[in-house]
Amino acid sequence: MTEQSHRHFKRMGEALVRFRWLSLLLVVALTAGFFFMSQGLTFNGSTKIWFVDNDPAMNRLDVFKQQFGNDHFVYLMLEPNNEKGVFKKDTVNSLRNLAGELEREVPFLKDMTWVGNAEAIDPLQDGIHILRLFEEDVPQDQSKVAARGARALREEDFVGRYISADGNTAAIMLEMSAYPTGEQNPEAQVAYTVYNILSKKEFAGFNSWVVGEPAFMFNYNVLAGKETPMLFGICILVQLILLALLTRTVRSSLVPLLIVVISVLWTFGIIGLTGLQLNLMIIGLPVILICVGVGDAVHVIVAFNERYQSGVPRKKAVKDAIASVGLPCLLTTLTTAAGFFSFIAAPIRPFQEMAWYVPGGVIAALVLTFLLVPFFFSFGREFPKNIKEVPQRKKDIFDRFFARLAEFVIKRPKQIVACFSIFVVAGLIAANFVQIETNNTRLLKKNVPMRQAIEHVDETMGGSMAIEIILDTKKENGVRNAAFLHKMEKLEKSIEQHELVTDVNSVLDALRKVRKGMHGGSEEYYSLPETDGAAAEYLMLYEMAGGDQLDKMLSFDGSIARINARTTALGTAEARTLRTDILEVADSLFAGGVTVETTGSLDMSVALTDNIASGQNASFALAFTVIGLIMIWAMRSVKLGMISMMPNVFPVLMVLGLLGVTGIYMDTVVMSVSAMIIGVAVDDTIHFFIRLRREFEKTGDYESAIRETIIGAGRPLLFTTLTLSLGFSVLMISAMMGWVKIGALAGFAFACALLADLLFAPALVLIFKPFDQKKA
Repeated sequence: MTEQSHRHFKRMGEALVRFRWLSLLLVVALTAGFFFMSQGLTFNGSTKIWFVDNDPAMNRLDVFKQQFGNDHFVYLMLEPNNEKGVFKKDTVNSLRNLAGELEREVPFLKDMTWVGNAEAIDPLQDGIHILRLFEEDVPQDQSKVAARGARALREEDFVGRYISADGNTAAIMLEMSAYPTGEQNPEAQVAYTVYNILSKKEFAGFNSWVVGEPAFMFNYNVLAGKETPMLFGICILVQLILLALLTRTVRSSLVPLLIVVISVLWTFGIIGLTGLQLNLMIIGLPVILICVGVGDAVHVIVAFNERYQSGVPRKKAVKDAIASVGLPCLLTTLTTAAGFFSFIAAPIRPFQEMAWYVPGGVIAALVLTFLLVPFFFSFGREFPKNIKEVPQRKKDIFDRFFARLAEFVIKRPKQIVACFSIFVVAGLIAANFVQIETNNTRLLKKNVPMRQAIEHVDETMGGSMAIEIILDTKKENGVRNAAFLHKMEKLEKSIEQHELVTDVNSVLDALRKVRKGMHGGSEEYYSLPETDGAAAEYLMLYEMAGGDQLDKMLSFDGSIARINARTTALGTAEARTLRTDILEVADSLFAGGVTVETTGSLDMSVALTDNIASGQNASFALAFTVIGLIMIWAMRSVKLGMISMMPNVFPVLMVLGLLGVTGIYMDTVVMSVSAMIIGVAVDDTIHFFIRLRREFEKTGDYESAIRETIIGAGRPLLFTTLTLSLGFSVLMISAMMGWVKIGALAGFAFACALLADLLFAPALVLIFKPFDQKKA
């Protein structure tokens, strides 16, 4: 610490004590303002928020929406809870009533389909008749109901889509229209209405499972609303216990918590002020801010207590404390803020937004520390004057441990560096095997009802997710070309036969049904027309007979066709395989003129995986660069600055190596781990090296400086590691697997960082001797 910075912070401390009431009024005014700004916050859990503007995957989805409205659907699976079999008179009546109410009440609905209104085609003498089994009525005669049910089970397009093969489970498909621009949480409105209807007494005879993106978003909103305050409260309790054990005074325990609570409120105010929305990252935000923000207040308060208990008057003790630890606190705040700001390099919108408001929260904690600690600690009684001398603290087990550790480092620096180097190389190798997963289902613990619903639908009906395949002929009515249709059929069959696909739907279904109907219902003619004219004629006949599904499968001008392929909740690797296989077959079938692209939930999942991989690397590189420059400036030495970065890279490599070795996958939440670790872990490194430089300047001897630094800084570093690890461990009770993993990995990372600070860093200093001997 330079004398110049010491003088600056001393003058600042004097001003803060002198104008303490003004500081309090400023905090109250700002808190009121930020509280007001936070009142209009909304939650957005849609897939779209994970993509930046002009992302290719987002562009593909936008093109799809321009033609077909929306890729969102809600899929309701229903089983009668009092008897087996859907095709019972009362059960069908209840299903019909439910379907009707959903069609009337669900907002943004484009189409509702169930076994009662799904299209079956019967032949007529001079044409076809489109039959909807239970749309007009439900027969009073049970035998007629059963007969219609048997007909439904013979329709290949119905089984596995609207009715299970055993006839015991029914399903209703709700397909959404385009959401109005500027509409707040349309997905939540859809899901809320569906759940509200299902909860009515008249539909209590069904066990129901609801899946689809609107349902997932709604359930996640509810989950976030419950977990965020719960985790916030538990983290506050954990920190309160730790602070009470450390400081053993009420004031020293409560003031840091007050500071971090206000800093969290300010952060939410910043989010509201900038017009941003809350998203998946909100669950862990308060815990992160509490854990990384409490340190500054603790350092200042501990420095104050040391002086106050040695007999220094309160006001002077506050000034001296700020002068003593002001620079380290500023540096740790800047490096932590830099770590989170590095998210700006990730091509994922929530992380780019976090790059602004999380550093804002971290800086807010430091500002509040400087404003509130002088206020709360400059009042009160002075330390008793009759105590002439404070008894010297006896050495305990920690003192003896860190003394032995110091001697161990001094005697074996080369062996320590070699050992750490082996782990670094191993971590680098293992990091190449990290797997990325963006399947929403796997983001939830197995006991979460939403995940259970998705898995049950997959097991029973075979598909809760979908991938859309878009074929653009670039010609008006190009889809009505027979040659194109036959190539499209080959593509559709290859998709249908893929082991990961459970159901396929396209305009070809209608064409084959119409041709079969035009030939007396003979299975021999369940195939595509051979000429362009026949294709156009069959499509016209279909619409004239009352068919209403073409607008979902063809663009208005007939230039674009859509294939919808349903799957179970695939993992990202499986989704990538499916997408690659589809495009490879398409490339072999359509040589020029026709473009084939994929979109929908699975395609977005694959694209997000690529963004996570690039974002992880980019954010870590930016964090390393910015923090490295700060360390070089703070240490006043390029060599010392680079040495100080090594203990911070080490825990990142250990975490990535652990992920690679164990197969624990990286997801949208865990992507933050590298930049977050280096940004938080560097705090202890700063305190270690500032003290090491101070000790070296006293003696000019490396061994003596390292000995005194390890003995003096070991206990505080151990405590901060413990508080960070226990604070982050609160996240392990979350229902979101990403936050569970962050909670566990953070503890592991901070333990590795502590080992690196106490072993790796001093060993490197002993070997490279970075200090200027002349200044000693």
